[in-house]
Amino acid sequence: MESNDDRSRDEMFRGLADRRRRIILSQLLTTDEETVSFDALVDHVVVEETNSPPPDRDLVATSLHHHHLPKLADAGLIDVTSEQGSITTTDRTQLVESYLPVDQGETNTTGTEE
Repeated sequence: MESNDDRSRDEMFRGLADRRRRIILSQLLTTDEETVSFDALVDHVVVEETNSPPPDRDLVATSLHHHHLPKLADAGLIDVTSEQGSITTTDRTQLVESYLPVDQGETNTTGTEE
């Protein structure tokens, strides 16, 4: 039978499974600000995913809002304040720092990975 610690660890690793989520966590851990706005985070992901052609900002924003930020929040790796549109780290964020920064050679930028 799976323990709560195992489920929690699984959620944390699912949070790290996608390149966009690792970009988000890297940005949150390396910024000098206590919180990062949603718009600033979207802009950062777009810059990090400098493919030709660059990703559509609206698609990145939708992907972050509906998929990636909720998954990171469910894993306890970030806190999202909806009314202020701000994202902050949690105590658990530091636990995954050794898995960051994002490897530049990764290829999935669609935000569709689990």
